[in-house]
Amino acid sequence: MDQHEMDVDDPGEEVQDPILQLEPIHPERQAYDAERARQKYLLIIRRRRIRDLADPFDVTYETFVRTYRLSQDLVFSLVDLIRPHVPRTSSALALPLEKKVLAVLSFYATGSYQTPTGRNFDISIAQQTMSKYIEEISTALNAPEVVARIIRFAETAEEIGFCVERNTMLGAQIPNTIAYTDGTLIKIRKP
Repeated sequence: MDQHEMDVDDPGEEVQDPILQLEPIHPERQAYDAERARQKYLLIIRRRRIRDLADPFDVTYETFVRTYRLSQDLVFSLVDLIRPHVPRTSSALALPLEKKVLAVLSFYATGSYQTPTGRNFDISIAQQTMSKYIEEISTALNAPEVVARIIRFAETAEEIGFCVERNTMLGAQIPNTIAYTDGTLIKIRKP
C-alpha cells in the first residue's frame, strides 16, 4: 500500500469528531462555573454602585479647582454645553457624562492618566476606557458650536483695552497683556 492510498478515507471507517471525544463536563463543574460567573457579575455591579455613589463634586472648592482646574459650576456648564455633541450610550452601566468630563479634565490638568486616578478613587477608570473618554470629550470640545461659545478673541481696540484693564486689575504682572493661561508648562518631545 503506497502513501497516497493510506491517506484516502475508508468509507467503512467511522471518523469521530475530536470535540466529541472530550469528556463531558461534570454537573459539579457546571454548577461551580455558573456560581463563579454569578459572583463575578455581582462584584462588577457592586463596584459600579460604589463608583456611582461616590460624588466627586462633594469636596471643597479649593480641592476641586486644584484637581480639575475649573469650579464645580463651570464643570456643570461645560457638561451642558457639550452634552449634544457626545454620543449617547445605551448601557445602563455606562459612566455618567459628568464623571467622564471630570476624568478627562483631571487628565488635562495633570497630563497623566495614572496620577489622578490613583488619587481619586471616585473616578477609577481603566486606561483603555480613559483613552476612549479622552477622544470622546475632546471631539465634543472641538465641535464648532462649542468652540464658538468658549473661545473668543478680542477684536476691536475697545475690547483689547478692556482685557488689558481687567488683567491689570486682577494683578497682572506683565503690562499690556490681553490674556493669560493657567501657566501649565507642557514638555513636547521632538518627533
